[in-house]
Amino acid sequence: PVSADDVQAIRRGLEAYNRGDVQTLLDISDPEAEFVPLRSLVVGGSYRGHDGIRRFMTDVGEEWDDRRILLQELREDEGRVVLLGEFEATGKASGVEMRSPVAWIFELREGKVIRMRAYSTQEEALRAIARSD
Repeated sequence: PVSADDVQAIRRGLEAYNRGDVQTLLDISDPEAEFVPLRSLVVGGSYRGHDGIRRFMTDVGEEWDDRRILLQELREDEGRVVLLGEFEATGKASGVEMRSPVAWIFELREGKVIRMRAYSTQEEALRAIARSD
């Protein structure tokens, strides 16, 4: 089951992501964690371990200016935390501002994120939880 500490860790991770604080993301993540962000859904692959998290944050910083996740809701579900929100950013190359609903499912073990997977829609994430993906 998800503890209050797990939910707080995800909240801290969200705040760290928004301010570009890589160290806090590492602190709440298992050294073997797997990150499957939205960009992985487009280009394939994932980011693994602490080096992967560092690379992910570098990649995000190269693609977006003024990026942040606006939290709408955190839900607990059988050892996972579901984050529903909106991604807001400006494309570095294009200068185009975007705002899009997004969702992530976090799996935790012993207070550390072991897997984070992004979903292109909130509905898709909620369906994944319902089928226990």
